[in-house]
Amino acid sequence: MKIVIAGAGIGGLVAALSLHAAGLRDVRVLEAVPRIRPFGAGVNVQPNAVRELAGLGLAESVADAGTELTELSYHNHLGQRIWQEPRGRASECDWPQLAVHRGVFQSLLVDAVRDRLGPDAITTDARVTGFTPLDGGGTEVLLAHRSGDRPDSRLHADVLVGADGLRSAVRRTLYPEEGEPRSNGTTVWRGVNRSTPFHGGRSMVVMGDGRWKAVVYPLAGRPDADGLVLVNWAVSRAATQRDPGQDPAQEPPPGDGFPGAVSDWTCGDLRLDDLPGGGGDLDALR
Repeated sequence: MKIVIAGAGIGGLVAALSLHAAGLRDVRVLEAVPRIRPFGAGVNVQPNAVRELAGLGLAESVADAGTELTELSYHNHLGQRIWQEPRGRASECDWPQLAVHRGVFQSLLVDAVRDRLGPDAITTDARVTGFTPLDGGGTEVLLAHRSGDRPDSRLHADVLVGADGLRSAVRRTLYPEEGEPRSNGTTVWRGVNRSTPFHGGRSMVVMGDGRWKAVVYPLAGRPDADGLVLVNWAVSRAATQRDPGQDPAQEPPPGDGFPGAVSDWTCGDLRLDDLPGGGGDLDALR
């Protein structure tokens, strides 16, 4: 049985490893980008996901690349605590809750796929644009390539797994009437910087004022020689009031409010005034 997976993100790579663990060997992962590089910000891996990674023999590697989170706390924009609870093994779960840089996590999975399924198990510069079911069984997968010397191509698969992201061509082919994903108008700025440890070094802190929200957590368990650790942060701004029927995607993206809207927020030894400025090389996700 030939299995093709569209997308070499975390979902597609874990699917390939799980199929291999189930005894399937003819598994091929197709990735749109010409080269897989460690992009992204932080990933919060919940205990149930860590359990699956442990079953694949990868939990320790992911833990070593990131850190274990043991606490989650919610605060208002003044830093006053609303709610606090233990997380992962601190809450008597069998598995930890891990935080890791997405690019590092993906790189670990890429290496594992190539090691277990072969060096050619992942094909880059191969964007799945759709598929056609075949009368005799299986499907014909349609591919596009960025390289100018490679024309569009197609291949046969007995099974096609769609793990090709938010604007999935597999989903669009299956459900053409759904159209493109729609925004709810919320804008999120994400990034990674180095900061002093806060709240004991293993906490996820969520702050908000009803319109703005900040989520901050460390990506390393121990500070470097300079006393700083890698920290993931995400700042979101809820949509403004709009006319009935207005498409949220048409709302102009807010720019001037970030990072000034949260720069004076503090929560114990956590300060948000060292976030990078809004603009330049920062992208807002909508």
